[in-house]
Amino acid sequence: MSSAIPPTFTARLHQSAAMHTRLVPLEGAGNVRDLGGYQTHDGRRTRWGILLRADALHALSAADRECLLGYRIGTVIDLRQDDEIGRAPSVFANAAFVSYQHIPIREDDVADSDSRYIAPAPQTLTEYYRHVVDCCKLSLRAVFDALTT
Repeated sequence: MSSAIPPTFTARLHQSAAMHTRLVPLEGAGNVRDLGGYQTHDGRRTRWGILLRADALHALSAADRECLLGYRIGTVIDLRQDDEIGRAPSVFANAAFVSYQHIPIREDDVADSDSRYIAPAPQTLTEYYRHVVDCCKLSLRAVFDALTT
């Protein structure tokens, strides 16, 4: 009898151990986080193990993919631009076991804005995220629609 643990079992073990851990340690992506545990406006908390955010899914190892599958990932939403995906496709782009959706974050096309005013470029990450919320509403709506369907 082999003493090796099957990869899917390893992934499930990792899931239960990491259920209440913010950071998900992976070899090929350095910023994968579980968005569970945050307090909502009505005092409840978001559920652990339901929504992950990640960077650089193009560089995941086979062990990384198994780890993420332990979270029972059903949908992967890629927010990168077309040229970024062309240079480094997501390992989930053609996966049969997840729904892969490409929804690039783009600024809304606002025809009635004053073209004489150009907002200064964001200088900090906080400013950048505020800019995205203010100027990319159509893309963000598409992301939330994808998450709720």
